[in-house]
Amino acid sequence: MSMKRILLTLFFFSGSISLFSVNKDEHSTIRNILYERHGLLVQKNDGDNWELFKQVVQWEGVPYRMGEKSKDGMGTTELISEILDKAYAKTISGTPSSLFRKVKIKKKWEIPEQGDLLFFRFGEDNISHVAVFLKDKLFIHSTVKKGVSVDSLDDPFFSENLYAIGKIPDCED
Repeated sequence: MSMKRILLTLFFFSGSISLFSVNKDEHSTIRNILYERHGLLVQKNDGDNWELFKQVVQWEGVPYRMGEKSKDGMGTTELISEILDKAYAKTISGTPSSLFRKVKIKKKWEIPEQGDLLFFRFGEDNISHVAVFLKDKLFIHSTVKKGVSVDSLDDPFFSENLYAIGKIPDCED
């Protein structure tokens, strides 16, 4: 049985690990999963948003399904909306282009911070993709090929197509 399946079984049947509250065991579980999958070091006292990383563990691996928001499938903007709601209590929705118009654009030289939105253009005039920045050049998004996944800005495909970085405003749609 895969490690992911074992952990999901623990989440759903143990009752000692809640998806909605962060306890010591859950911190260890999240930290271990993120390190094993991505080499990502998440520290409890290092300013990391634990709810953001809980969302990564909860949704990573879910297949892509446009317009859906469930364990059976997750669309790109639905994922962004869900993460921002759960991790930052911010309500925002729309297409990648409309999300772009709702954020405060950061300067080109500014480094993305946890929770910032990354906007991509893939050979098109319009912004066609959006992701949430995690840390250490990693971000979470949902794609047709891989579903919900974590990728890196070190990947030339993403770094060459990154159009802008946006900060979410403190307001609802």
